[in-house]
Amino acid sequence: MSTITQFKPFVCALKANQKTFRCDQCFISVEKSIECHKCQKYWYCSQSCLRDHWIVHQFECDSKHGLLDVITNKCNAPAVREESDWIKFRDLDELVTQTLLLLRILFRLKSDPKCATNELSAADGSLVSYDLIVDQKCQQMHKVWDEEELEANDPDVKVELIDEMTYNFGAWLSVVREVLDLSCIKDRIGSVEEHVLMKAFRIVVRNTLYVCDTTFLNEIGKAIYVEMCFIRHSCVPNCCPLFDGNNVLNLRQLDSNLTKCDLRYDFQIEMTGFPAQELFESLLIRDIKCDCIKCLTNSKQSLVNLHKNVTNANLKYGNWPTLDYCHAMSEPIDEALENFVKMYGKYHPWITALLLWKFKIEWKLYNCEDDHEITGQRLFASYQTLKDAVNI
Repeated sequence: MSTITQFKPFVCALKANQKTFRCDQCFISVEKSIECHKCQKYWYCSQSCLRDHWIVHQFECDSKHGLLDVITNKCNAPAVREESDWIKFRDLDELVTQTLLLLRILFRLKSDPKCATNELSAADGSLVSYDLIVDQKCQQMHKVWDEEELEANDPDVKVELIDEMTYNFGAWLSVVREVLDLSCIKDRIGSVEEHVLMKAFRIVVRNTLYVCDTTFLNEIGKAIYVEMCFIRHSCVPNCCPLFDGNNVLNLRQLDSNLTKCDLRYDFQIEMTGFPAQELFESLLIRDIKCDCIKCLTNSKQSLVNLHKNVTNANLKYGNWPTLDYCHAMSEPIDEALENFVKMYGKYHPWITALLLWKFKIEWKLYNCEDDHEITGQRLFASYQTLKDAVNI
């Protein structure tokens, strides 16, 4: 399928295990890199990338106090690790990269205030900007504050105490606040207004995209694309991102009848290997709405009681619940799978074949009938084997 358009990241953060091998600005693989001569902690493919990255790197560049080391130490604190575990950060590197991404939004806004209003061409031809991103008020993000403090910070938020859906972003956000209070950072960036911090925080939680390599589809970093923030979520997507060895996002079509005014992207696509209840909760916690048939038919009460129902469910096949709720694999996706093979097959045929079978097994698991227990158990055993073989 053809490429609809390309987007460059507003901010990006390379994973620590990719440093020295890839450019910190464009993520391209390099054999001979250019080191930042001031801090000697960042590497680039060219002088051009070094200059472009300076817009955010100037706040991080310190030979004595490496920002990545500071973030790592703070994220590794037991309180932060325990409270933030539910956010599904798979390892410490994941949490550090996400934190650095959030800080770089603040760094860029401070270094170049006009970037917030710079108009960019969205996939549908409209003009968008960082300032136009809707600042969603997700009450589940604010468990760390009491009701009075929450209303003072966000007067538009209606506090609803739902025991089954109380999550704590506070431990992770506290890391960001502590880093911003460090003298080496505060002397350069100054004070950050609360509403600016909270908007950046929500955008990172809702709109972060994984950047993958083209060989094994492994994550090499994270990025925020302003234009992607204006594409609505659907569990039945008609477009998807593809990366070609760098962090330039190629938006590819999955549906031959796609129209640019009706683009839909699945925000859950990065989490295919997780149990379905975690996928669905990830949408609820980020206040992401879906208008696919299953989501529209779910009642509000079923959403409120989701966590409780999943906890009490009779899980017949390992972690796979028998509840009927929205998931990307619960809809026929033959055309999407076919296009997936076309796009990724040329990079690595065998892993594409495994992924294709993995997706089909997931679809069967979510749609198998109750009287097909043996078939379901065999499918789940096959899936577990594939999940171990395809570690993405």
